Amino acid sequence: MLLDTAGAFELTHSLPTTRYRGSKRRYASYIAEAFLASGASEIHDVFGGSGSVTALADNLHVKSHYNDYYEWTTRCSRALFLHTYDRSDLVNTLKKISLGLSRTHAGFISETYSKCYFTDRENLELDGLLEVMERTRSERIKDLLFYGIAQAALLKMPMSMFHRASLKQRLTRVDRKSRNKASWDRPFGALIREFVEEAVIYGWQRNLRHTVTKMDALSAIGDIDSDELLFLDPPYINCRGGVPTYGEAYHFLEGFAQGISRWQGNLDTSGSHPMFRCQESSFETPEGWLSGIRMLLDCATRGSVVATARQYDEPGARQMRRMLKDHFKQVECRKMHASTIFSNAQNGEYLFLAT
Repeated sequence: MLLDTAGAFELTHSLPTTRYRGSKRRYASYIAEAFLASGASEIHDVFGGSGSVTALADNLHVKSHYNDYYEWTTRCSRALFLHTYDRSDLVNTLKKISLGLSRTHAGFISETYSKCYFTDRENLELDGLLEVMERTRSERIKDLLFYGIAQAALLKMPMSMFHRASLKQRLTRVDRKSRNKASWDRPFGALIREFVEEAVIYGWQRNLRHTVTKMDALSAIGDIDSDELLFLDPPYINCRGGVPTYGEAYHFLEGFAQGISRWQGNLDTSGSHPMFRCQESSFETPEGWLSGIRMLLDCATRGSVVATARQYDEPGARQMRRMLKDHFKQVECRKMHASTIFSNAQNGEYLFLAT
């Protein structure tokens, strides 16, 4: 069995912080075994999300093409996998952070998101940081600055998502399943500086310079060659409801990443809290998921595929297995147990290797 290579993989350096719904960070050893078994020299991660898979590929000294649909995830991944920063870049960015944190008058975030996600002081700081980002001409430095802001904001969010106004939850109770109060209460300045330094140091340790693109998954790849691998981690879809879309979960960061003009111009205030209207991927509907995965697999029949899907999603693991068997001679799978973040119910995730 190709997936029977336990113990063959060991991290050469730690993975960077990559918060994201469905991040594959906790399954790193399983995925690494599949990559090693495939023998691929390049990995195409078309639903890149948090970037944990590209970080894993880097540990294996394998080139990765990271792609994602959203601006905020792409900015974070450019900071980690594309750019390299020297000490002067770090000093410059830390000065910008200090400047942003000194904000004393309300701006767009304070006026729009009061009592929603962050305290009044935190909103003022985010206003200042948004202004600093707007004035930063270098995309390299802007990406680094945003990585620190995004990871700090996610750390302060219960369940690391913005699908509901959660300030009251942050201030009144501790939810052990999503994040503890000590983390929520840490100052923005300390968190942002910590994550910026993390990204800089990670760049020094990184083995390769990877490709990072922002587009729809179907546009991100051509035909996969025999020595290449397509990694598929498509969006989670729960047709029974109760689970936010990716646009709902991360709208605040997407608005921040795109800039104040677009943020203001695409703000929806009709719901229970203001929300930046993100353009949803076609893969976030069952029909789009099925047709899109088929088209991606059509591009990969000469290479290998490693894919993940959850047991009780619809479409999910059963449909993924069926489509892989339609395209490849050999399909192996391994179940990776995990409870969902929204309940204690088990919704095991499957890892597939198709060759």
